[in-house]
Amino acid sequence: MFSIQLMRRYQPSRLAKALWIGVSLLLITIQANSAHAQELWRGATVGMTQKQVQSLFPGAAFGSHERVASGATEELRAEEEIAGAPFTANFYFRNDGLLEIVLDRAEIMNTRPADAHNTFVQMREDFARAYGPASNCQVGRNINMVESCDWESTSTSVTLIHFDVQDQPLLLKAIFRKPSDPGRR
Repeated sequence: MFSIQLMRRYQPSRLAKALWIGVSLLLITIQANSAHAQELWRGATVGMTQKQVQSLFPGAAFGSHERVASGATEELRAEEEIAGAPFTANFYFRNDGLLEIVLDRAEIMNTRPADAHNTFVQMREDFARAYGPASNCQVGRNINMVESCDWESTSTSVTLIHFDVQDQPLLLKAIFRKPSDPGRR
């Protein structure tokens, strides 16, 4: 009944224009809400509270309160398995909202060089499936070896780093942050 009265009141072109404006506003709202919920890693999104992150990662404990270049502070950490290897997921918050996640390979100094490298390769392949081709990959070898790759999507910036010195793994890390965040490690 209401739609018939509406059609009588408006000419078809006016009705179509009103519908087009309404649908456009709805799409803009949906896009703004999805941009606000930028997924970083495993369902954790930018702006989540500590309580929300703990619901996703029930084993998360209080962090070290280390501050990174972006001004975020590590408030939570959780032990996670990634590519078959143990990692510590560090959750960094600023203004009570999740801003950054850093994955550090646990016990990296006790890891065989080939295992650390294989984990890096598996993670690189997993990230390429999730985010597409890396925007930048670098390998440097001399007395040490450094491998790194970066991915940029509309919602997430990912950096993966592997570092060995004389065949001793020292670092295997992945950093997830929103793309516009200028803070880098």
